Amino acid sequence: KAAEHFSEAVNALKKYRNPSDQLKSVLSDAILRSADCLFATGKSQEALRLYKETISKKSGGSDYAMFQIALIQGLNRDVTGKIGMLQDLIDGYPSSIFIDDAWYELGNTYMTAGNQNKALEAYTELANGSRKSDYLVRALLQLGLISENKGSNKTAEEYYLRALKSNPTPEEKSIAFEALLAIYTNENEMDKYVKLKSQYSDDADSGNPEEGYYSIAEAHLNNCKFD
Repeated sequence: KAAEHFSEAVNALKKYRNPSDQLKSVLSDAILRSADCLFATGKSQEALRLYKETISKKSGGSDYAMFQIALIQGLNRDVTGKIGMLQDLIDGYPSSIFIDDAWYELGNTYMTAGNQNKALEAYTELANGSRKSDYLVRALLQLGLISENKGSNKTAEEYYLRALKSNPTPEEKSIAFEALLAIYTNENEMDKYVKLKSQYSDDADSGNPEEGYYSIAEAHLNNCKFD
């Protein structure tokens, strides 16, 4: 129903021959809302047409339309097109409120495509940017993973520690702890892990040193490393 109403609004607004700036703004918003409704209901190709129309008119919301097009291209497995669209958004709208979304999506796309070096560049933009990004912790965790894959456990450790210090969600904190546990187990530096558990755990029980040692013992068991 919503898609139909927005479509009707778009058709009605387009009938004005000399619309005011206010009407142009309303029309631009209606086109985007109509596109969003179509996208949400699985009509991605129809949505794509409206997003492209927004960009061609160079009206408000072009940066958002570009991001949505990139998502559709990803769903269509057009990796090259998606990367190009995200890069165009980043280059053309460096002050956009969607710039961090674009960098993170670009990093994830490169990771999926197996290009870790380009993914590293994208995540680094979020991790070392001039302002704190909502994607900071997620970017740090990805940078840690890439560093591990490249065999640089020391660098990975630094990223995971930074993630713990950056107000992570419980899920993000768990990912960081698991990664650090694997690193410290391999490096035989279990005391570091126990100290971190005590320092960064939220509740009293999980902050006990015994809990840290239990995690280490469990990791050894999973890896079949018996003393």
